[in-house]
Amino acid sequence: MKYFNKIVNFILFALLWPAAVLGAVHNNLTWAIITWLGLLIHCILTTDNQYRLALFITLTTLFGFLFEAAIHLLGLVSYHGNLMTLNVPLWILLLWSGLGMSFELSHRWLLVGKRLYLLVWLMLVPLSYFTAANIGAIEVNYYLQSFLVIAVAWGTLIMSLRLMLQTLMVNQLTSLKMEDG
Repeated sequence: MKYFNKIVNFILFALLWPAAVLGAVHNNLTWAIITWLGLLIHCILTTDNQYRLALFITLTTLFGFLFEAAIHLLGLVSYHGNLMTLNVPLWILLLWSGLGMSFELSHRWLLVGKRLYLLVWLMLVPLSYFTAANIGAIEVNYYLQSFLVIAVAWGTLIMSLRLMLQTLMVNQLTSLKMEDG
């Protein structure tokens, strides 16, 4: 059943990205919010620790908000869509909180996995920004510089989040690592 829950979690998170990005392009976040709510309900029903889930979601969303605000203030990215807070749109926050919801199951490897997986992820993250730019959800300025800054900053962000969560929950993450083998 746990493997099935990982797949459902992964699919819901994977659906969240196009729902949010296309929702930003069309100024209609209905499908993004429905997908996000589905992911949240799935996480609540499958987690064995509500506190850890809430902590993952909160910290990831906070880190994401600060990251997105910073790259916007640096002039690397401009966002499209409505419902903005400090020039960070709701659809971006849905993606970041969705990532926090996926740490327990489908993205656990970011917290306890091999660093090689993290390097692959770091290459995919900047590509997702450029894909969003090609679709029209964001504008990326200075492509090469933005790619490098986003990759390095996102890697630092995930490693910081990983260290913070490991520090806060050493026993819980150790048991997660032992479960993954």
